[in-house]
Amino acid sequence: MLNPYYGLFQYTRDDIYTLQVNPDSSVNPEHLSYFHFVGRIMGLAVFHGHYIDGGFTLPFYKMLLNKPITLDDIEGVDPELHQSLRWML
Repeated sequence: MLNPYYGLFQYTRDDIYTLQVNPDSSVNPEHLSYFHFVGRIMGLAVFHGHYIDGGFTLPFYKMLLNKPITLDDIEGVDPELHQSLRWML
């Protein structure tokens, strides 16, 4: 489910260990139902104490927890964007 070749998720620019939502996932018209399914499966795995081999970026977790995302959180996802935004500020 978390394999980037399926098109739902992609690796961050720096490494192949953290995942983020693929902005091109909307190519598949059923992508929202797939995300719903992945969320349920991951929730069941966490509930039953199973290990999930895949981690997401910090902004993704903050969005799930309804926490504010700061500029420093973007550094782990896209360092070039973070540097450009810092420069503009």
